[in-house]
Amino acid sequence: MDGHLQREDFGKVREMTIPALSEAAIRQQATAESFRRGQNYYRQGAVVSLVQRGNVIQAEVEGSQYMPYQVRVTFDEGGITDAICSCPYDWGGWCKHIVAALLACLHEPATIEARPVLEELLADLDREQLQSLLLHLADHDPDLVGKIESQIALPQSVQVSASPPRRTAVDPQPVRRQ
Repeated sequence: MDGHLQREDFGKVREMTIPALSEAAIRQQATAESFRRGQNYYRQGAVVSLVQRGNVIQAEVEGSQYMPYQVRVTFDEGGITDAICSCPYDWGGWCKHIVAALLACLHEPATIEARPVLEELLADLDREQLQSLLLHLADHDPDLVGKIESQIALPQSVQVSASPPRRTAVDPQPVRRQ
C-alpha cells in the first residue's frame, strides 16, 4: 500500500506517491520496540504536522520533551532515501518519531499539507526583496548570520578564523588516558 497525497503544481493537482511505503517497509527500518512505540505515538495523535515540499516530508511529532521533535524524510522514485529526527535516539534503525510520522503519511495522506519548494517561493522575488527577507530573518535568528557568512567566500583580509589562537598550552595527559 502506497502513501498518497495531492499536490498543487503550477495550478494543477496531481497525485504524489511515496514509493514503496508500507508498514512492512517501515518495520524493516526500525527495531521492534521503536516500531511498537511509534505505532502508539501515531495512534495517540502525536504527529502534529506533516508538510511536503517536493520530495521532502517534514513532520512535528510530540515526544517526551516540551517541544515536538522535527522529522525529515527524503524520498525519490525508488522510495525513502533518508530519514532523520531531532531526538537523541542512537540505537540503530529509525526512531519512534520517524515511525509515527511515516505511519501518518501511510494511513492519513490527506493530512499532509503540500507546500511549494523554497526555490518556487523565492523565484519571483527581486534582489531588494531577497535582501530584505534575509535581513529580517537574520534579525530574528542570530545564528543565521554565521551560517550565511560561512557560505559566502570573504576576501582573505576580511576572513574570520573559526576560533582565535590558543593563548595557553594544551595538557595532553588527560587525552592520553582516554
